[in-house]
Amino acid sequence: MRSIIALFMILCCTAFSLVVDSSLPAKALSAGEGEFLPILIAVERPGRVEILATARQVPMSHRRNWATAELRKLSDEHQAPVLRELARMERAGDVRNIRPMWIGGSIALDVSATAFDRILQIPKIAVIADNSPAKLVQAAFESIRSERPFAPADAMAVTDAMNQVKAPQAWAMGIIGERVIVAVLDSGVRYTHNELVNRMWMNSGETPGNGSDDDMNGFVDDYHGYDFVNSNGDPWDDYGHGTNCAGLVAGDGSWEYSTGTAPGAQIMALKVVNHTGWGQPAHVSWAVQYAVDMGAHVLSISLGWSDPSDAIKNYFRVIFEDVLAAGVIAASSAGNGSGSGGHFPAPRDISAPADCPSPWQAGASSNTAIVAVGAMNIGATEIANFSSLGPTHWDTETYTDFPHPPGLMKPELTAPGTNVQTTSHFGDASYTSWFTGTSASCPIVAGAIALVLSKNPALSPEEVDSLFRATATDFGSPGHDNTYGAGMLNCSLLVAGTPLPEFPIFSIEAHAIDDSPPLGDGSGVFDAGETVRLIVDVYNRGAPATGVTVTAVVLSDPFITVSSPTSNIGLLATGETKDNTGDP
Repeated sequence: MRSIIALFMILCCTAFSLVVDSSLPAKALSAGEGEFLPILIAVERPGRVEILATARQVPMSHRRNWATAELRKLSDEHQAPVLRELARMERAGDVRNIRPMWIGGSIALDVSATAFDRILQIPKIAVIADNSPAKLVQAAFESIRSERPFAPADAMAVTDAMNQVKAPQAWAMGIIGERVIVAVLDSGVRYTHNELVNRMWMNSGETPGNGSDDDMNGFVDDYHGYDFVNSNGDPWDDYGHGTNCAGLVAGDGSWEYSTGTAPGAQIMALKVVNHTGWGQPAHVSWAVQYAVDMGAHVLSISLGWSDPSDAIKNYFRVIFEDVLAAGVIAASSAGNGSGSGGHFPAPRDISAPADCPSPWQAGASSNTAIVAVGAMNIGATEIANFSSLGPTHWDTETYTDFPHPPGLMKPELTAPGTNVQTTSHFGDASYTSWFTGTSASCPIVAGAIALVLSKNPALSPEEVDSLFRATATDFGSPGHDNTYGAGMLNCSLLVAGTPLPEFPIFSIEAHAIDDSPPLGDGSGVFDAGETVRLIVDVYNRGAPATGVTVTAVVLSDPFITVSSPTSNIGLLATGETKDNTGDP
């Protein structure tokens, strides 16, 4: 009885500064001898709000690097005293598996149930969330386990869902999502599938299968992404849900069916869900951080916590505030209600993290990267009966900007989500037409974001969000509502309404060394004592430019000198690639 009273008193004393997952105290009290609890901590980070506000003013070309550098410094500073206390507890055998992240100021760890009350006493902790596995993939009727061929099986057929959102009209404008990386956080991807094999992101700094962390990013063999469930570099799909989603982002029709909204985009496969559809918040957080660090432009998150606790809500809101600061946008499935067409009572029906305020949401004390996506019936104008309904609430003590009533209006928009045709994980030429749930509608929108950023990579998440709202086909009550959001995705209007960049946007697409005689020996290897020419391919995604030059700089290598650092490229039109062979 004394332990129960002590734990209750600690919670009372810390209630105004700390949000604890409601499930954890009971778990700690009922745990067996020597049992450990998996938890997530988010530390307080004074100065975070100022970084978020400043990030909005930074041009997109620099926003990711600036924001992640500032947030890393902030997290390191404020995690340090917490980590010191956790290290002391680890030496005493009360804590294990301490894994800090810069994103959200997060720390994942396992704590002894008998020492849980000591965690509550550590200063400067804002959130303690339960990191236990949960059923994250709630595809209606487990349709992903079934498979049937399309009918009719016409080669290069465009699926009903793509026609419904008018994707072919967007492709006809020459916009297919090229050079945009979409991270799919799910059960992995069958990356050998015929419709996906040419769409997979490849980590240029990594040699696949050599057992080494070639790019020194902390992940071994992460060539197409990473498996955060099994901690290895092979994000293979052993459940099916992720391959279904990847096909709706970028299935390119090169084999048989055009299933993806952005058939030119790249898929970064991040496995956060196991072979039964279960996952942990820490795996999702690690995957989000990886995606931001490795250059993903869009996140597709077809998973979520139904009827989430305040701790889970707060935890993921902080995570996706940081994602927005970095200039990355995320499509998130709104949820499938309480299952089989039922719904949780308002304001509890929208899953986390889809419940977070969107980039362009007015009235938020802090915005996030999240765009929540509901599901429409295929080939129809009504909402699917399972699609989670708004509003959601933000009166969680830490956040009080959208108390209910009236709450925060959700979702942001809708897309087809019943009997959607897409790629299947059962084989490299396998498809399904039974994929159902907001899990299906979410990647369709993620692909649409890729279309927008392909046309204009300088647009911010805030601008992309506003474009969705302005171009969606309105259904239900006029304007934004808690059923359809702003309406159904319309790719044709969305891409047509996306402005072209007003300035040049350059990227280095490839590079090579030329060591041909007389300067070199022609071996293709930069040998000691050799002089080589550096050949680079420069691509312009923005407005036409004249007088383009490339300058080579050596960073911290005393053994390499640059004798002729600048090359002239000259005129570079929109969409044009040139190299510097004429002036190496």
